[in-house]
Amino acid sequence: MKKIIQDYTFSASAKTITSSDFTKLSEIALITNVTDNIIIYNFADPAKGATLSGRVLTLVWDTTAMSDTDNLQIIMHAGTDIDRVGFAKAILNNVDTTMLTLKQTGSGMTVNQTGGNLVITSGTTARAETIIRGLRSYSGGIRARIQSILSQRIINQQFFYELVDVVGDSLAYTINSATSITVTLPASFGLSAQNVGQSMTLQQFSGTGTFLSGRYPIASVSGNNATFTVSAFAAGTGTLSAVGWNFYRLEYSSTTATNALYDTQRNGYASGNTTATINTTASPGHMAIITGNDGAASLQDQLIASTAVIQTANRASRAVMVPDDAQVFMQIRVLNGSTAPATTTTWTIGQVSVCHFEAESVIVQDMRPTNFQTALPVEIMRGVALATQPVSGTVTATIAAAATTIAKAEDAVHASGDVGVPAMAIRTDTPATTSSATGDYDILHTNSLGALQVAQNAHTNGGAIPYMLISAASTNATSLKASAGQIYTIAAMNLNASPRYLKLYNKASAPTVGTDTPLQVYMIPGNTAGSGLTLSVPVGMEFGTGIAFAITTGIATSDTGAVAASEIVININYL
Repeated sequence: MKKIIQDYTFSASAKTITSSDFTKLSEIALITNVTDNIIIYNFADPAKGATLSGRVLTLVWDTTAMSDTDNLQIIMHAGTDIDRVGFAKAILNNVDTTMLTLKQTGSGMTVNQTGGNLVITSGTTARAETIIRGLRSYSGGIRARIQSILSQRIINQQFFYELVDVVGDSLAYTINSATSITVTLPASFGLSAQNVGQSMTLQQFSGTGTFLSGRYPIASVSGNNATFTVSAFAAGTGTLSAVGWNFYRLEYSSTTATNALYDTQRNGYASGNTTATINTTASPGHMAIITGNDGAASLQDQLIASTAVIQTANRASRAVMVPDDAQVFMQIRVLNGSTAPATTTTWTIGQVSVCHFEAESVIVQDMRPTNFQTALPVEIMRGVALATQPVSGTVTATIAAAATTIAKAEDAVHASGDVGVPAMAIRTDTPATTSSATGDYDILHTNSLGALQVAQNAHTNGGAIPYMLISAASTNATSLKASAGQIYTIAAMNLNASPRYLKLYNKASAPTVGTDTPLQVYMIPGNTAGSGLTLSVPVGMEFGTGIAFAITTGIATSDTGAVAASEIVININYL
């Protein structure tokens, strides 16, 4: 595939073209001066050849009669290429300039490459800002990665890894008031009233006044002058950089090591930050992955640790405001807030990379496995829905317990709307088994009213505890159970001609008869030939503290009349 480069500088008199996309001469296919309709570079024609030094292409063809403003069509071979910086070089107070440029080191901040890492310290100076920018721009399919650790997460500090377009550097500004700043944008930006309401990032201030880098909206325009709405600024003048009219942005700013902010912006409009849950910025750190292509973008991350399985997890996504058609530069930025941070934070970056690729539609008909024990990892950002596909062999799936899955954790609290699978039952008006033998699985059955069919079966253990008392010549104050329990049946018989009264107490010790208030009082009818009462409570009568009882001759709570010996028999079944 081929791609057309839009970001370049043409010097006709010097016969040079400079572009951040130039990395290998073999990737440049054809360059045409469209204004003059002349091919000035052709890889297959020695008379129209060139040499490449860094990002500068020096042409063989004589372009001195042309103009620097002529429109060039630069066609390059498209494919997948990766720019990766591993910070292997030991560099003090700077970065590896083959891929990056240190635009600014903030007051009290430090930037060093040491031990295979880029190490940035934030310092404690309010409003200080450090900016590191990549030398190359990218458009189309992009996958950017950063491996990093933050020594702490405190307020009044922001750490950015972003892909931004550069509207302009060293742009003049005038701070009009605490809420207004005017910036002169490049004429090439094409500023007009249609840009009002759009936002971009103002950064790298150099001059007088009080200011703070940030994303600000355009309030009004006049010619090439854009007036932005700001907050807590103070009058002054100087220069700044305007970037991020288009951006992919990852930001660490909260005090939570497992949170990050993610957003994208296209032509001045963004969806607004999403607070993404990530692995952690604490040691051992994480690898953040920003991907954008074909109108879709995502944030993924993984813990920096070796595991036997692929551990990358999706954290956030965007389906709108995705700047995949913009020329963006990779940027690393540290910004202290308007209030000085309490202590300095160290940001250790193990590597950064940007993979640029061209999306192609691919149909997979067959593949040759490299390892029959390992599944083929496939990352799908966006695709066309497929019909159900047959699968043979064994498929293992783990369902995490959550409100939106059918799995539930033991003792988890129910919430309205929780997802689950209802238990099914068969209506069987006449009870009958549907299994063939002991040990087989079976299903629940209901009757014609929808009630669950339940049968009681005899067992040698597990039932209620029996208790019997033959009265003594007293009130027979008794503690039946010194803890919570239930009574299921009571049978009481009376051989006295007068009625007697069984009093039940919710108490963990024997009752004080006449003082304690009974929970229940039952009359036991009298008859010298024998009389009494029976009580059955199939669901159980609950006693939350304990089970106790007494027998008196009077019904009143205060009665303490003692019954005669052997005139009352009490049988209780309880648990």
